[in-house]
Amino acid sequence: MTSFKVFIALFSPLLLISCTHLSAQDKSIYACHFRYGGDWKHFEFSETPYYEAKIFDANYFFRAKVEIVTPPTGEKLLKVYSYAEAHGRDQLIHQAVYNVSKAPLNENITGEQTVYEPATEAEMKYWCEVR
Repeated sequence: MTSFKVFIALFSPLLLISCTHLSAQDKSIYACHFRYGGDWKHFEFSETPYYEAKIFDANYFFRAKVEIVTPPTGEKLLKVYSYAEAHGRDQLIHQAVYNVSKAPLNENITGEQTVYEPATEAEMKYWCEVR
């Protein structure tokens, strides 16, 4: 048996285990934290193979929609939309896009953001991280 075949026979299982480990890590868990009126709400979600948006009631007045999108360029984007209830329906008052392609684990990827609703002078803060 040539040394190359011995090398392949010995290290193929290790390579397979390494690749499996990496693909499991590619599916990150994201957490977003919303604060309004001194109360915190925390939401976790993961990437899905298909487009899926997560809608959260941040409190009785604000709502948030968070989605992970992978455009054809291949980079992962975290999109956050904030809504406030006005005239019996949700109105978009804030939207932001963050590139999380190279975000390290346990890293705050959005920084603390403040969303202000001028009609009621209500304020909500949020930040999101990748786990």
